[in-house]
This record gives sequence, C-alpha cells and structure tokens, in this order.
Amino acid sequence: MIFTDNLSFFLVVFFILIYNGVTFFVKDKRVANLLLLVGNVVILNLMVTWVTLIILTVLSGLVYYVGKWIKNKKQKGLLIGSIVVLIGLFVLKNYKIADFSLLQRVGLSYILFRYIHYLVESYKQTIKVSQLTAFVNYILFFPNFIAGPIDDYDNFDYWTQQKRNPYRWLMIKAGTFRLVVGVIKKFFLVPIILHHAIDFALFDGLDYWQLGLFYSLIFYSFYILFDFSGYSDIAIGTAYLIGIKTPENFDNPYYTFNLGTFWRKWHMTFSNFLFKYLFKPIVTYLSANFKKSPRLLIFGIGYLITFILCGIWHGNTMNFIYWGLWHGVGLIIFKLWETKIFKQFIQNKWNKSARLLYNSCALLFTFIFVSIGWFFFNYQTSEIKSIVSNVANFNENKLTVETVSIAGEFAYKIYFEDEGSDAIEIRLRSEGVDKVYTYDNIPVSENKLYYLYLQLPIKALKTIEVRGVHSTNQSNWNTYVLYPNIGNLKLSPIEKVVFQKETYMTKIDKVPSTAIGKYLYMPFDMNADVFSLETYFIDRYGWAIEAKFDSLTNTMVDIKYKHEDGEWVKYIENGDAEKLFYHMHGDYSFDGVDRNLRPGDYEVRLRYKDDYKKSEWFISNITIPDYVND
Repeated sequence: MIFTDNLSFFLVVFFILIYNGVTFFVKDKRVANLLLLVGNVVILNLMVTWVTLIILTVLSGLVYYVGKWIKNKKQKGLLIGSIVVLIGLFVLKNYKIADFSLLQRVGLSYILFRYIHYLVESYKQTIKVSQLTAFVNYILFFPNFIAGPIDDYDNFDYWTQQKRNPYRWLMIKAGTFRLVVGVIKKFFLVPIILHHAIDFALFDGLDYWQLGLFYSLIFYSFYILFDFSGYSDIAIGTAYLIGIKTPENFDNPYYTFNLGTFWRKWHMTFSNFLFKYLFKPIVTYLSANFKKSPRLLIFGIGYLITFILCGIWHGNTMNFIYWGLWHGVGLIIFKLWETKIFKQFIQNKWNKSARLLYNSCALLFTFIFVSIGWFFFNYQTSEIKSIVSNVANFNENKLTVETVSIAGEFAYKIYFEDEGSDAIEIRLRSEGVDKVYTYDNIPVSENKLYYLYLQLPIKALKTIEVRGVHSTNQSNWNTYVLYPNIGNLKLSPIEKVVFQKETYMTKIDKVPSTAIGKYLYMPFDMNADVFSLETYFIDRYGWAIEAKFDSLTNTMVDIKYKHEDGEWVKYIENGDAEKLFYHMHGDYSFDGVDRNLRPGDYEVRLRYKDDYKKSEWFISNITIPDYVND
C-alpha cells in the first residue's frame, strides 16, 4: 500500500516529479521505460524484499519470452502448460502448501492475472508490440501492484510509449482529484465505520442481537466499498500523475437494479478478467459439446464454477466458497427471472410509476442481497454456523448483553427480565473451545442486571443463554450472540458524533454486587470442605500429607504447602482434578528415609483451574507430629 508512511509518500511524490520532468524534456521512450523500472523497484522495495523483486523480474522475463514464442509459433499446448504451471506455483505459495520462503505473497494474485492475460492475448495475436522493459514495468507497476486495477498490456504499453502526451496536464488534474477522493475514502471514511463493520457486538444494548448483526452488515457493505474503491482511486490517481491511464475499477456498484449489473460495476477489471478468461471459455466449451442442453443450464454451470473459483481465490476456507455459491446461485436466479418473467411480463408493459416502484424495490433487494453475501465473506465457517443456527430464535424475555470493563477486567453486562422467577441460569459457549460454562441458581437481581466476568478471553464468537427458574418449571432459554469487545478501542471525535457515545466500552470502577464468574465457576459451595488433609507415615517415603479433594472434570489443580517456619512450596501444578487425592512429600531425612515432611504445623492450599480461569484458593491446616523427639 502506497502513502502509508512518510517515506513512501516522499518517494512517490519525488518519483512523480522526476519522471514528469525527465519525460517532458527527453522523448526517448527507452529512457522513460528505464526510469519507470527504477522507480517501480525502489518504491516496491518498501513493500517487498529485494529477493522477491528479483524472483518476480526473472519470472516476468521468462513469461515474456514464452509469450513471444506462443505468438510466433501459435502453440496452444505451450499456452495451456504455461498457465497450469503459473497457477500451480501460485496455489503452492498462496495457500502455503509448499514453503517458498524467499518469495512474498504480496500482490501475487494480480501478477498471476497479468501473466495469464499476456499469454492468452499473445496466443490470440492481439498483443500489437511488446518490449521486455515495458513488460516488466507492466507487471511491477507500483500503483497497481497490490490490488489492481488489472490493466491490459496493450493499454499500458500505449501510454508508456507516448512520445508526447497531449493529455498530460488534464491527467495531472484528474489524477490529483482522484488521489484526494481515494485518500478521503481510505483514511477518513473507513476508520469511522471499520470497527462497527467487522464487529456487530459494538451495536450493544439492543433488544435483539440480530439487529446489531444487520446494522453491521450494512456498515460492512460500505466499509469494503470505501476501502477497496478508495485504494483503486489512489492507484488510478497515481497512475494518472505518471501519465498512464489505468482502467476504472468501481462504478457506483450499489446503485444497480440487479446482480448481473452489480458485477459489471464492482471491481470491474477483476470481473472482466473472470468473464473473459473463465466464464466465457466455460460457456463456449459447454455450448459446443452439449448442444442440446438448455442455454440457461449452461449459463448456470458457468456461474457456479466461476464464482466458486472466485471464492477460493479470495481465501482457502469454506466461508469464501459459501460466498461464491451465494453469488453464483444468485446470478442463476436473476437469469431465470430476467428471461422467464421480467422480459415477458414486466419490461415495456408497465407505466412510468410502476417502473419507478419496481426499480426502487430492485435497487433495495440487490443491495440487501449483496450485503448478506458479505456475511459469508467476513465471518469464519464455525461462526457462520453458530449465527445461522441462532438467527431465527427470537427471545421470549428481554435480554441484552454488552461488554464492559470492571476495575480493569472485562465482563458481560447482562440485562434479563423474567417476572416471577426465583433464580436464573446462564450458559456460555465460545467458538473454538469445546466447553460450556454453566452458572446455576443465580439470585434474581432487583435491577435485572448481572455481570459475568469474561471467560475465555479471546476474540471469538460467544453465545450466551439465559433463562429464569420458577418454583414449578423453567422458562425457555433466551439467546444472545456477540463478540466480546476486548480491544483497547478509542473513538475518534467524528465517531463520537456518528455513534453518539464516548467510548466503545463502558467502564465500571466498583465491582457490582451481582458480579459472577470472576474466578473459575465451581459446581459446589466455595465455603464447603472441598478438600481434607491427613498425615501418614508411608514406607520408604516417610511422613507425608494426603490431600483429598472433590473431583472436577476437564479441570486441573494446583497444590502448595508451607511449614510454619518455611516458605511456600509449589508441590503440584496442573495436576489432574479427577485424581481425588495427592500425597505431598518433603526432603527431610530421618531414620534412613529422605522424603519426610518436617514435624510442625502446615498450611495447605488447593485451587482448581482450566486454560482460562482459576478458582479461589481452598485453605486447610494440619500438624505433623514431632516424630523426631517422640
């Protein structure tokens, strides 16, 4: 990403000034190409290593000469083989199947697209002229390196080979404007909505968590638009300032009346690449080999294959495949609607008012459809399953949950209403952890508020279930799904105005009386004698203390002891809490045995724990008799 620090900003501005100054007075395009290559390498070295740049330069040279050979010899087999090798290398590196540690992943997918474009168009004889330095510049052009736009080689070559660009000053003005627009989107608008876009828990205090999820998806739709189109604006504007007219990448994509048009206006160069080099060849092949198959079926297969691969390109987890399927199926439904219903019963048959109403509904429906698709894009597979399984469950009782900080420790603030209940029960689950925390017989709070200290302090989806317990029955579980907002997030002044709050998280200085879960939750009374002590003389070991304790599954124990005249000794750490007892020995020698505990008074402490929480210490005392003097 360019312009992210002072050094990159300085280098880009300095290069733009030098490049325009040199090319204004020197008309030899070999000098311009060489200068552009030096600028590309120096600026890209801020993003990737020299080794990566050398590898990409050598690989680009090989692709260039393979393309020349394919163009001259018209060898389809070499074309297919070259593309397969390039895709194979990309898959091995990008999805970490093989460890090519010398080559970084930054920008590789867009480089692959440019390689494929050049090879295919060379085979089609559409590449007019090509020159090695120009081709390497085309691959390493720094504004487009990380995330596009994906330019055509002929267009890039045309603008770099202009001896005198008559549009220079017009492009400088347009480029400056686009650069400013991109910076506003990327560095001003995105930070305002970013946190609420990716974490629906920040819409806290709502009666239904589903509303927070819905609001978050809307925010995410605009976040990803501003973030991606903002970067494209910066890339296009920078290219304009260098004198290269890079293709557009976004054209107000949410102002569309159907999904097909959306994909012609969203990430346009990528969409065009998918259509040109994936969808169209699939449809052409199927049409030629299955001539009797319905056209809609062939289009449907093309949509599914194209968008499943599109999803896999974005990431190698199932949620991206879900996202691809969502759009593939959506395009199939749209195609059926367009051909079977719209063109036959709607188009050219409604008056102006009816058309306006239809377009308004179509606009809203398309935006909602795309926004729901971002749900699969943003959340992991396990999170998607949890959210989907609970999204249709609306609570019988009022339940709201938000994350708060109590004296520096994170907790859930739970508001729950259930009139006439004698107590409440709470269950807590976390994605990625095979454990359920259960809290029973919690006294009913007068103000309906309960504070549950944050178990499992990790950024993962949490499901909290609460129900009331009555004398004759138990009410149904009420569910709230959220992320625990445990980051040290600070609201900017603009965010405070937009979201009408001072902080992302409420801070509470004093521990409320209804706070639970500060320590590991125990299924038995903390004041009860959960462990007991006895002294024994054990053959070959000597005098010892036996600590017996209640069993607790999926839990560990720590045990330590202290002699009245000594220091604390950590005897057991992370012991098995289902073992029921442990013998504690010492290092005191007596009567030929060297593992005795010394005579005297002992304090023994025991606590239970899991991977995230610890119980309070259970304390007991015992005396070992004076076996030395007796």
